[in-house]
Amino acid sequence: MSKEDYYQKKLEALADKDFRIFERPELIKNPKQFHIVGVCGTAMGALAGLLCEKGFKVSGSDQVCYPPISTMLEGLDVQTHFGNFEVKNIGDADVIVIGNVARPQNPEAQFARENKLVQTTLPEVLREYIFEDALRIVVAGTHGKTTTTGLIAEIFETAGAHPGFMIGGVPQGKEHGFALGAGEFAIFEGDEYDTSYFNKMPKFLQYGAHTGIVTSIELDHLDIYSDLNDYRRAFEFFVKEIPEDGFLFVNGDKDETRSLSLSSKSHVMTYGLSENNDIFARNLKKENGMQTFDFMYHGASLGQIETSLSGNHNVANILAAVGVALAHGLSFEFIKKGVKNFKGMKRRQEIVGDINGVLLIDDFAHHPTAVRETLLGIKQKYSDKRIVALFEPRSNSSRKKVFEKDYINSFDNADLVFIKVPPFREGDVVEDFMDANFVAQSVSEKGIPMQVAENVDDLVKKVLPEIREGDLIIMMSNGAFDGLQAKLLDKLKQKS
Repeated sequence: MSKEDYYQKKLEALADKDFRIFERPELIKNPKQFHIVGVCGTAMGALAGLLCEKGFKVSGSDQVCYPPISTMLEGLDVQTHFGNFEVKNIGDADVIVIGNVARPQNPEAQFARENKLVQTTLPEVLREYIFEDALRIVVAGTHGKTTTTGLIAEIFETAGAHPGFMIGGVPQGKEHGFALGAGEFAIFEGDEYDTSYFNKMPKFLQYGAHTGIVTSIELDHLDIYSDLNDYRRAFEFFVKEIPEDGFLFVNGDKDETRSLSLSSKSHVMTYGLSENNDIFARNLKKENGMQTFDFMYHGASLGQIETSLSGNHNVANILAAVGVALAHGLSFEFIKKGVKNFKGMKRRQEIVGDINGVLLIDDFAHHPTAVRETLLGIKQKYSDKRIVALFEPRSNSSRKKVFEKDYINSFDNADLVFIKVPPFREGDVVEDFMDANFVAQSVSEKGIPMQVAENVDDLVKKVLPEIREGDLIIMMSNGAFDGLQAKLLDKLKQKS
């Protein structure tokens, strides 16, 4: 079955399929103005920025918009409409870009559909209007996509390749996670989420990858995928579509990803910490907040890599990024420099405060594996500190009952843990979601004290008396954690 047929069947199975399946007008060749429905998502905001850089006039709408996206859009002179989605927001746009936040009954989406306006999606815009002729590198996988994409972009920039890129985050030291570029390469973070209400295919299957990376495959995004087989199928489609003259890099340390290489017609390379991979690390050392290792390529050492990124998971990310750069002819000397220059992504082990000896770190980790690997990396880098972990299971997947037991083993490298009760939304069935009290009791029984907080104010109230000089506090959430960072920084300053 083709990917088109597979995801079309998903549309046909929906109760409101009659609103989702319709004939869209063809894309026009020389549009002047785009309107983005759902402009304040990370990816859609980046798309607005790329369109502006390309010289198009851009407008956008959303219900709410917060910094940094709102600030960025204002600086780009994007005409924005916040509050309610309304037909008048579309204005004179030639092309309407429908984000996956819009349902069929969204007033703007409905108007575009009923009046046969030109409607499209984020991947189509990138492919047809922004990076039409670029050789596209797509980073896919459950974990590590954002950091790996950021690494590749930094390496290619350091080597003078002037790549275009779109990352689901912002590299530390930069204002944006996107660039139009001026070279032959476009680098994309491959999002597994679907594309729009009329296109249930994951975004990363629609970029037209010449070179692909698959970092890992673990069940995630349970609001989109029915089970692991359904999730895995997306990656199977991905590797099969990379052309014969393209490259596929898979994490060879994991059976789920290694097995994908069997169905690829492209040049395949495995990477990982095990020496049975085509690309691996040897003589890995961790000291003075840095990691160093010999980069091994088909059995030979090309030289030493040095990085400030912590954790074995980041070593794997670097191996993949360096492999991609070598495959496209970049000098190892420039590659080494690019890796060393890369300081990580914002919200990935990002230091956001250091107040009276208390270090505050922000991280995006929310899947059980990501939480475990992040805390392990933090423990290795800051071995002299007591680690206080603050966790919010916020995403549709991280809140689910299916991950409840996995979280019990995710906090082994923390010394003290606080978990905020998962937010419940309209239509949620409580029995299907994590019991924070059960998790806290189970972790505490392992000898790691864990407390439950009902909300962020309750969390701050419980955390503050426990904090002492020399502690490291790490906040983990895939959202804004209800303003925890600002509240905690303010209270820590007052405490001093």
